[in-house]
This record gives sequence, structure tokens and C-alpha cells, in this order.
Amino acid sequence: MNIRLQLIDRYRELRNAPNTQVAKAKRGREFNQYLADVLTAGGTEARADNRGQDGRDEIDVVFAVDGVSYIAEAKWLAEAVDDDQIGKIERRLKTRLSGIRPGFFSISGYISAVLENSKKDPAVVLLDRAHIEALVSELLTPHQLFSRLHTIAARRGGSYVSLTDLLTPDRPAPVPRWSAAATDTVLPSAEYAPGVTVRPLWAATSFEEPTGLTRANGQEVLVTTRGGVHRLDTATGSTVPKGDLVLYGHVHESSAQLRGDGELLVLSGDVVVSRKDGELEAVAGAIAGAGRLLAHPDGSVWAFSSTGPTGPVYQGSHTLVSVGDRLGDEQRYSIEFDGQVDDVVFTEDGRLYLAGGSKSGRLDVGPDMVLDQENWRDGPPMSCTALLALDANTVLSVGPDPSGAAVVLYRTDLTTNQHSLVCRLPGLNRAVALALAGDGRVLLLADNRGNEVGPHPVLLEVELA
Repeated sequence: MNIRLQLIDRYRELRNAPNTQVAKAKRGREFNQYLADVLTAGGTEARADNRGQDGRDEIDVVFAVDGVSYIAEAKWLAEAVDDDQIGKIERRLKTRLSGIRPGFFSISGYISAVLENSKKDPAVVLLDRAHIEALVSELLTPHQLFSRLHTIAARRGGSYVSLTDLLTPDRPAPVPRWSAAATDTVLPSAEYAPGVTVRPLWAATSFEEPTGLTRANGQEVLVTTRGGVHRLDTATGSTVPKGDLVLYGHVHESSAQLRGDGELLVLSGDVVVSRKDGELEAVAGAIAGAGRLLAHPDGSVWAFSSTGPTGPVYQGSHTLVSVGDRLGDEQRYSIEFDGQVDDVVFTEDGRLYLAGGSKSGRLDVGPDMVLDQENWRDGPPMSCTALLALDANTVLSVGPDPSGAAVVLYRTDLTTNQHSLVCRLPGLNRAVALALAGDGRVLLLADNRGNEVGPHPVLLEVELA
């Protein structure tokens, strides 16, 4: 089993410990070793439950990052940590060599007085639940976390730097500038089904590869690039700064997703990161391989990942993950299939539609998900790069045609498995994502860079018949 998945499963077990004194005391002891295992998995040297000489004291965790040794207390308590507990680890320094640094890991955080005192007397590095979950999920390695923490603390003072501050860039990230797309973005040789029209809206020259498109509200969409997420007004072509999200030192993959109360979810590597009320935290991990975020009709957000065909030959995996409110709340479902999956989407009835190569199929979400000859049928004649469900029985697929000289959009009737061409758009290099625009219209995020190296994202509106 993946070491990261093991750590997340163990974290879930610790969180779900019975609410008894015996169980809580046991969890406290296990937390020391668990934290040492997390740090070790992240590439550091760590050891739990260390006795001082002659047994005079005990250190919960000792570890080293980039040649700097730390002694740390690790607490899993119901109440926030107070000054008395912070003083305990400071006193341990009296019997240690100069240069060893003290730290404190607290699942329940710290009382306000401790945080205020850390600004004036930054003797102990303070880490809370969000930091711990970032290490567990490997959103940050120990090296990345402590290096960034020391950089910020050196600049502004203090010994507590929130995870949100660690992940926030020091300077605003550049946002692509959108302008009216050229009318010849859609070439005269384009082909359309009867009643279909395609209108180029906006184009940009971006230094970052576009990776997703999500409808936000009204006329606004979220455009994801590897450099971050920004909000675009499709009526005016102007960006909306309130929608920006950039994670320091991280790339952004797949389309960002929104869920209740304005929470924004992004996928960075193997980790799903949440921004809610301005705070960042890791809410799901071990999304191994080629991952993407999916919106479910009930408002929940899921992640799909694939490392390749399953079975004894390829030994890959296709995994569907329901993203919870906290790390460890995930529910995982494995899909047995000895083939390639390029993209997936939820249809309006909550079923999963999958496309790979020139095949496609449907599955009910559950513990026994198997794609076989009965439900893996011929798909549109193209290599699918993006899907969009219009309703329970209609899906749009987009990608390059077999010649690679055009982007093609197909409509599939899932009741008959009939595929009809919506449009063929020569001159576009690739299709990135599809999003609903309402009133029988969809948005297509594509690229028309030609022979240039850098991306040339273009947003088009497709009016369906």
C-alpha cells in the first residue's frame, strides 16, 4: 500500500479514537510515534519517545531538517495548548547542546496568549493541525515547511507562521491578460452540425499551461493554469481578483471546483487543497497518478486518479475519491479495468461516465466497480481530453481528431451510444476543458499556439442546436 495512504488511514484512526480517558491517553502516546513516522516519510531523521541521560526527562519527538536538530512536544488534546506546556519544552533545552531548536506540534492549536507571546519571544516553533495535515498529505515536505517558515519568520519575526501564510506567495502572481479573440480563431473551413454556432470570446498569452475551466456564478468562470486559478468575467474579458488562488511553490492541475459557502478546491500534485474563509488546508491526499477534480450533481467534490491499467501485468489503479471536510474523511473506490482512462465525468443521475482511447462506458459508484466488455463500448472517434455532462443521458466529448489537425466536439446519447459531431475546429492545437454557460451554450477552453512554445489559451462559446 502507498505509504502516504497508510499515513492518512492511520490519521483517520487517531481522529476516530473513542472519547474515553483510556483511549485518549493511548492516542497521545501513539501520536508521538505517528508524528515521527510522518517526518521520516518526508525525508527527515526522526525518533519518538526519547529519554534524556539518567532518565531525567523525555522528549516526544527528536528530528533533524537540513542539518538542524529539533526537540519537540507533540500534543493531541481537546483544549488549545497554554503557556505552561510551551515552557516545558523550553526547559528541556537547558540540558541540550547550543543550536538545538525547540518545537511544538498541537492538533488543538494554541490559546491566543501563546500566539501573542510567540511574536515577542519566538523561542519555540509552533505548528498546528493544518501544518501536521500538510505533512501527512505531503502537501509540504519537512524541508519545504521549515525552510519556508524560517524565511518568513526571519523577515517578519515571531515563531508561528500559519499554513495559509506559508502557501501564500510573497508577491502577487501574474494573471493572464485576456483580450478579444481574433475572428479567424475559428477558420472558414470549420464544420458544424445543423444549428450549431461557435463564437471566439477571449484569448490570452500565458506563461503557464491552462489546465481547467469551471463555471463560478453568472458570467464568471474559474480558469486554472499550472501557475494558479483566476476568475474571468466572460462578458467583459476582465479578471476578478477575488477569485485568484496561487499556492507558493506548487503547480495547479485539473479544473478547480467550488462547493458550499464559497469553498474553493484545487488539486496540487497528489493533494486536494481547500480555501475557505481565507484559510488554506489539505483536505485529501494520495491522489496518485493523473488526477482531476469532479463536481457531483449533489454539490460534493470528488477526485479521480489513474496510474494505468489494473491487473497483474500493468499493476496500475483507477481510483475515485469522495473529498471530505477534513483530511482522513475521504472515501475511496477502486475501479477494476485493464485499459486506459483519459477522462471521467458525473452525469446528472450521479453515475460515472469514463472515456479512454476510442472507448467509453458508465458505472454506478459503489464498492464493486468493474469495467468489462458489457459496459465498455465504442466511444467517439477521437482522443478525449475533456468531458461535460449535459444531463443524465447526454455527454459532450472534446479532443483532437485522429489527424491531429483539428479539435472535434462530439455529443453522445448514452441511451443508444450514438455519437454525433457537433463541430470540427481546425487551427486549434488542443482542447483543455468544457463548462456549461446556460441557455444551450457551453464554453470551450482551447489552445491555438501553432508552432510557438508558449501557451495561447482561447475561450470559445458553442451554441448547441
